[in-house]
Amino acid sequence: MTELSSSPGAAGSMSGSDPALGPGVVIAVVVHEPSPVLPEVLEALAAQDYPDCQVLLLAANAGDEFVNRLQLLTTSLLPTAHVRPVAADGFGTAANAVLSLVEGNSGYFLLMHDDVAL
Repeated sequence: MTELSSSPGAAGSMSGSDPALGPGVVIAVVVHEPSPVLPEVLEALAAQDYPDCQVLLLAANAGDEFVNRLQLLTTSLLPTAHVRPVAADGFGTAANAVLSLVEGNSGYFLLMHDDVAL
């Protein structure tokens, strides 16, 4: 499993190691029952130009078929994103799972639902 990092330039980071770029950001998108606008959300995230951000989709209480469909959609629209299944009953529990999936403590998390208009 590829590890995500919340620090600029660390293993798993998408950008260079220049601290002047700003802190690393992991955008954690909680997906339970996918919103019809999820493709638009992924496209908007792909268009972001912040220099050190990573996207992590958290598939809450999802079976293998759902995770596979989500991975296919994500790969086609945002190939650098990571999809991880999490055992969670709601947004808060799923969002808290990011703490065990991301290494480092020098960056920030952006926690969002899968229907946020960007």
